[in-house]
Amino acid sequence: MKALSSISVNFGLLNMPVKVYPMRNKEDTLSFSGLSNCCHFETGLKRYCKSCVKDLSWKTELKGYKISKNTYIELNKDELESIERLHNGIEILYFSKVADIPLPLLSNPYFLEPTANYKLYFLLNSVFAELSIIAVCRAVMKGYEHFAVLRHSKKGLELQFIEKITDLTIDLKKAEYSKDEEKQLKEIIKENIKNFDFSELKPIYINKVKELIQAKAEGREIKINPVETKELKEANLLNALNSMRKKKIKIEV
Repeated sequence: MKALSSISVNFGLLNMPVKVYPMRNKEDTLSFSGLSNCCHFETGLKRYCKSCVKDLSWKTELKGYKISKNTYIELNKDELESIERLHNGIEILYFSKVADIPLPLLSNPYFLEPTANYKLYFLLNSVFAELSIIAVCRAVMKGYEHFAVLRHSKKGLELQFIEKITDLTIDLKKAEYSKDEEKQLKEIIKENIKNFDFSELKPIYINKVKELIQAKAEGREIKINPVETKELKEANLLNALNSMRKKKIKIEV
């Protein structure tokens, strides 16, 4: 796999060159091109001025920061280049407990491969694991600035960006449950605990779409099934849990 970038991790006087590899792939995603109804040909994006409808080239020297409807602060290329650009690299700002970082904030995991100073690389990974800590960093890659965490994994150091999430406030109605319901659910969960194996997770919809594409490519007839709507009814929780325990139901992925 080709490295996304070659940069350095810096902490005080310590410096560790690394290669950055994306850890998420798009194997289980599909992308489609828009087709015209008239010619069934791919459609494209037309770049034009929304004021005078004049066609424009893709490159423009002028940028605009919108402050209100149809009102922009204009900045040209020279003005933007008057700001000193940040150099690519990962700067460790401080350390924090793993439990202090909310998981929803973390996204885009990247694997770091050392290209020098291997001792520091494996020492950091070991200390992170032993102390259950992460390093909060400022990461600059390909001209873009991110806040990120540097964390331990079994294979080596991983980098994950910190992304601001929406402040969501929902007043949830508290629901009470019995001791028997709690006990049964715990037992069902215990019976379904196993070592994590990503290869067992198979996407249902994506695979069915791939099968549909293959059938179309082979000229097979596509059977259109009517859409069924299912009415969800709230079952008695304890009865449902007891039934699952009696049948020894295993959760399938």
